[in-house]
Amino acid sequence: MAEVLISILLEQFGSITAREAEQEIRLVVGVDEEVRKLEGNLRTVKAVLNDAEKRQATNEAVKLWLKKLEDISYEMDDVLDEWNTAMIKLKIEKDEEENTENAHVVKKKIKELSGKLDEIVRERERYGFELTTRDDLVNILLGKGSEEERSPYVISLVGMGGIGKTTLAQLAYNDPKKFFLVLDDVWTEDHKKWEPFRNALKCGSQGSRILVTTRNNKSCGDDGK
Repeated sequence: MAEVLISILLEQFGSITAREAEQEIRLVVGVDEEVRKLEGNLRTVKAVLNDAEKRQATNEAVKLWLKKLEDISYEMDDVLDEWNTAMIKLKIEKDEEENTENAHVVKKKIKELSGKLDEIVRERERYGFELTTRDDLVNILLGKGSEEERSPYVISLVGMGGIGKTTLAQLAYNDPKKFFLVLDDVWTEDHKKWEPFRNALKCGSQGSRILVTTRNNKSCGDDGK
């Protein structure tokens, strides 16, 4: 159940982003980092769901963790519905006061949900879940099953040397979708230096990816993007 919900949520995030770009409408501003973090965290928990769902039958703590994840997923689904509805109203109606209020409500809820999902991701570490299979991980990296999203999408793999970051990047590279750019073993911490480079790639087709591997968490920002 949780995996289905998360897949739907990722599709909804992509759909909203695509609609905003298509209609040149930005209802909710100032939450780009939270949205990127939410999407990244959803993919992170999705990668361990197979193991978690197997273990919930014999581990009550894991069962509770999955229940919390499911509850937050339903909350997120409700908020995305609100966001979609507010975007439709923004296009049809010209009530500036109502549109501003809707944007404020959605923005507040997005930030609250980002904090809740952060906690879920931190809690998963105590259970030592196994990742999904290699093919599943590559599909998650490539976002298969979620076609509507902003381009290019940046993914960061952070961890000590020797854990397989470059190997996973190579597997994803061998299964390209639009353009798939791998920046391996990055150390630069000045995010401003990346902006001209990233802006130049925004013309890439939907589904494009930039994958960054690094041992330094500061190289990809606090939210891993």
